Amino acid sequence: MELIRIKEMKPSRIWLIRHAQSLANVDSKIYYEVPDYDIALSKMGESQLPVIGKQIQRMIKSPIQFRCSTFRRARQTLGGICDGLDSSIYNVEYDPRLRERDWSPLKVSADIKVIPDELFRNFYYRFPGGESGADTYNRFCCYWLEICTQKNIDCEEVWVTHGEIMKIIKAKLTGSSIDCSLRLPHPKNGEIWGFELMDDGLYRTRGHWRPK
Repeated sequence: MELIRIKEMKPSRIWLIRHAQSLANVDSKIYYEVPDYDIALSKMGESQLPVIGKQIQRMIKSPIQFRCSTFRRARQTLGGICDGLDSSIYNVEYDPRLRERDWSPLKVSADIKVIPDELFRNFYYRFPGGESGADTYNRFCCYWLEICTQKNIDCEEVWVTHGEIMKIIKAKLTGSSIDCSLRLPHPKNGEIWGFELMDDGLYRTRGHWRPK
């Protein structure tokens, strides 16, 4: 009975979208000048938005509940997607818990070059001033619990977020090993992952689209 109750509270379908190409994806030196949360899309990223939007319309039914990272590049991506949609078929919520993993000031420091690669792949290692993968997982789990306690009106859940946290979210939704999920190829800008709720309360991969 408890399993059935929890399953009924979960969204039946969830789609994850990585933001379109940002200026940092073109040149990481921008981290020296602009805070991570304020990095905008590149010209290429802006040109990707109509393509991503059309793909969303092909893959996803309405009504849609959009949830979006508060980082600028994610908000711009969602804005471009919504430009081609009737505003009566979707709702938008922004939440900082969907932001990318905080890598710390080391991301823009020469000191990052001396950090062993295995530490970047270590789920539990916390960079000074930043987050570990476990920290990111914990904040998402808090958000997930909140989502599951909301009234389910059978909307398509579409979350615009970032590459590293997408892999962490996949581990939580599917019940897969966090190590296996973190070893997945990093999603491309604009890539879409779909998930469908199963009878056991976990999710399975439902659809996938990668921009050319």
